[in-house]
Amino acid sequence: MEQFLRVLVLSRIWAWPRARLGGAHHGSYLFVLIEKAGEGSVAVDAGANVGIFTAAFAAAGFSEVHAFEPVPATFARLAENVAFNHFGSCVKLNALGLGDQERTAEMQYDQKSPATAHIVAGATPGACPIKITTLDRYAELSQIHRIDFLKIDTEGHETAVLRGAAKLLREKRVSLILLEWCPELLFRAGSGPDELWQTIMNAGYAMHTLTSVGKTGPPLTCDELKSMPWANLIAVAA
Repeated sequence: MEQFLRVLVLSRIWAWPRARLGGAHHGSYLFVLIEKAGEGSVAVDAGANVGIFTAAFAAAGFSEVHAFEPVPATFARLAENVAFNHFGSCVKLNALGLGDQERTAEMQYDQKSPATAHIVAGATPGACPIKITTLDRYAELSQIHRIDFLKIDTEGHETAVLRGAAKLLREKRVSLILLEWCPELLFRAGSGPDELWQTIMNAGYAMHTLTSVGKTGPPLTCDELKSMPWANLIAVAA
């Protein structure tokens, strides 16, 4: 673990001022990353941004890391970080977004806050066109049979990403999901807390908090989730 932490901290992440490698909410995930990594392990980073989690997956020892970042300017930084850290042998970069259907969309992007880029309806000043695919379709084309760690941080579009992975989830081919929970962003994206929770439950998974040493807490009810304005949560097969 010490070697992994050293590699991660020394990684040259070209982030914007507000981005950082550390933070209390990242520390506990290191235990889970190391536990899931190993020979033949596969990670998917949906909403990779400049590559903080992509670098963590690669440094932890995942055999394959599939990173998705649809914003061209952010994707360029992601690619540079992967190249600088010599992670190209295990990281597959995709200039795509993930959702519930294959389509094109408009992404609102603020260079001062790239991590908050999000899909908008119709033509919007400052938005850029992006391409979206589904994780089910991507896994089929890439011959991915199992995903050991799926991280989703898509600014409220987490429900759509999960719907686009319905087959993988139904067949329990995703071992663990780390996702951002933010009701405000879910509503902005046209979804909501109930819909995301129900999507998880219908797939046969349950949502949990994560302790500081990487252990999952008891399953969360929908009411408990609604009381949380923001959290990073773990979903595993119930």
